[in-house]
Amino acid sequence: MTTSFGFWQLDRADQKRTLQAAIDSRSVLPPISLPNTSVDTSNLDSVQHYTGSVQGVWLPEQQFLLENVVHEGKNGFYVYTPLLMGDGQVVVVNRGWVAASPYRDQLPDVPVADANMSNTDGVVRVAGRFAAPRSKPVMVGGLPAANINSQVVWFYLDLELVSKQVAKPVAHFVMLQNSDDESGLVREWPIFDTKVDMHIGYAIQWFAFAFIALVFFLIFSFRRPKAEEK
Repeated sequence: MTTSFGFWQLDRADQKRTLQAAIDSRSVLPPISLPNTSVDTSNLDSVQHYTGSVQGVWLPEQQFLLENVVHEGKNGFYVYTPLLMGDGQVVVVNRGWVAASPYRDQLPDVPVADANMSNTDGVVRVAGRFAAPRSKPVMVGGLPAANINSQVVWFYLDLELVSKQVAKPVAHFVMLQNSDDESGLVREWPIFDTKVDMHIGYAIQWFAFAFIALVFFLIFSFRRPKAEEK
């Protein structure tokens, strides 16, 4: 049984190795520019891990903060701002991290307008990496609305809720902004890791358990019982 678990972990490592190779190859492919009619924005896999840019108009009134994001040991927020593209679709842009105030009722002021990124029509082009949205938390009894406590501070990311609020279709991914601006936001995005080494480590553990079990089996199998005392 333990050896089968070991081989299963090795198989998972091979799968993750293949996935990591695909991710690495996407990061060096030509960037994707949106809006683009050849890109299916309802399919996360069509853009995930690609670099690229999005052109459109900010929707600053729909900007919100995602709470409880820790960076270098400090609590803060991710700043999410929807961007309306020329084709009528919206891409939610994670513009970066900002530290939280010691006082919960004092929220950071993160303006959207930036002279280096916009023209007279308000159209901006934001560069970055396309990624899957952050996972929703699991709660007993189901999740309440992400903005149940505040319209500005959300406790999880919900793209369906964003779509309802902007009354526009929203892409099934987010952009992690890398382009510079004057906001002062921190953009040190975590590198996606398929954790191949973790599966190999688990496999070694299972094989070690199997070896130990074999050793004990051999010891007790060849051990001669003591002669009965007369």
